Amino acid sequence: HFHYGYFVKAAATIVQYESNDTWLSQWGPMVEHLIRDVAAWDRSDTQYPFLRYFDVFAGHSWASGHSNFQQGNNQESSSEALNFAAAVALYGTNSGNTTLRDLGMFLYANEVAATQQYWFDVDNAVFPASWDKEAAGIVWGRSVEYQTWFGGDPEYVHGINYLPITGSSFYLAWDSNYTARNYAGMVTQNGGPETVTAAWRDLFWMYQALSDPLSAKSKFLSNAASYIPQTGQSRPYTYLWISMLDSIGKPTQITADIPTYSVFRKGNCYHYVIYNPPANVPGNPYTGAKTVTFSDGFVVSVPSDTTIVFKRCITVLPVVFGSFSAQNDENQVVLNWRLQGGSTCKYIEIQHSTDGLKWESIGIIHHCKNIEQFIDENPSAGLGYYRIKAFGPEEEVNISSIRSVYIGKKDIFYHSYENGFLNIYLSSDYSEFSIYDIQGKRIYQSTDAQMGTLKTSLDVRLWPVGTYLIKHPHGVSKWAKWE
Repeated sequence: HFHYGYFVKAAATIVQYESNDTWLSQWGPMVEHLIRDVAAWDRSDTQYPFLRYFDVFAGHSWASGHSNFQQGNNQESSSEALNFAAAVALYGTNSGNTTLRDLGMFLYANEVAATQQYWFDVDNAVFPASWDKEAAGIVWGRSVEYQTWFGGDPEYVHGINYLPITGSSFYLAWDSNYTARNYAGMVTQNGGPETVTAAWRDLFWMYQALSDPLSAKSKFLSNAASYIPQTGQSRPYTYLWISMLDSIGKPTQITADIPTYSVFRKGNCYHYVIYNPPANVPGNPYTGAKTVTFSDGFVVSVPSDTTIVFKRCITVLPVVFGSFSAQNDENQVVLNWRLQGGSTCKYIEIQHSTDGLKWESIGIIHHCKNIEQFIDENPSAGLGYYRIKAFGPEEEVNISSIRSVYIGKKDIFYHSYENGFLNIYLSSDYSEFSIYDIQGKRIYQSTDAQMGTLKTSLDVRLWPVGTYLIKHPHGVSKWAKWE
């Protein structure tokens, strides 16, 4: 599949530009034979196994499927596996063969999901804690390696999972933060940026442009006259790619009801790139103009045999919290919040902390209403802190103020911090307490007037941000002022 993907992509391009189906009728059976060799789609095929190279259980393909290695099967270049899948989808689209189109889309969707987890681990959910790399080079049936079959140079390890960079490579930037992290990880392991003698430096410029096109353009312009393009690359193509991303922005995950599209965003402007294939092939389902509907509600009509770029700019309002409260309701914490009118919101994340410093997600709400509620049914005992993190259309973030809730008995010491006031709760009749900074200097001592009171509120708005120790009859408690 690493090799055949290039041939199938070339065939798809020829079919796109042929004015009739003569070439397709002559060479189509051979192209389909190449596809069958890799991923036969017909279970009754007597020559090739069904989906030969693709492991449905693992969710991705294997480059060596014979299982003769101790570590099992393996695959190195996830990007070339995706190149094959995209080539099949494009060939099926241009040739009017919906079976091949859908085969390619099935393979592509699964390969992307597997690559994001097993080769890149974009959400830090797969690689073990001991793995100090941002990517894997080879994925085996029972292990991963920061290595390639032709060397362990970090530029090879990362680059082999970028190439070839084409219109089907935008999945590499669906999480632009990880895209930047992956490149930075290569630089760290490499002891510096891609070297001036590296064969793939134009590849790295193109990859970096997915998250930082200005830096990539600067590198290209500084080296344009001297570098030797990687085989299959050219100076015009590399510059076109970098300049395009600088002009129309980063790829988004907006979807459409046609397989040949991409959507980019720069600032508050979206660029919808749609390709409607030619109608010169009998049976092509895209004959004539196609009305394309995007997941964000945008609709546009595209003539046959046309690639169009449509720019749409919108006014994005920030996410603004009107109110936010947290209450103990029979040892369950009930959170209520209200968004101000006009707020543009994509989804909400509810976060909890035991110290007000380290936060963990305890829930995701995949919509945004003006008024919303969340219940923490199993809160940890003691004092807990809660906040709401709202994400805008382009992952813009706004974080609510922090609310604290105490779960447990009222006959022990606890404290809370809200709106610049430190609240000390001590139900004991003897409620003396002292507060010290982290250097051990006492900065507050309770007074006789505070003896026997359940709650003492201290105005700490002018206190420096930092960690404080509160000494009281039940021991010592730590409090961190974070704002």
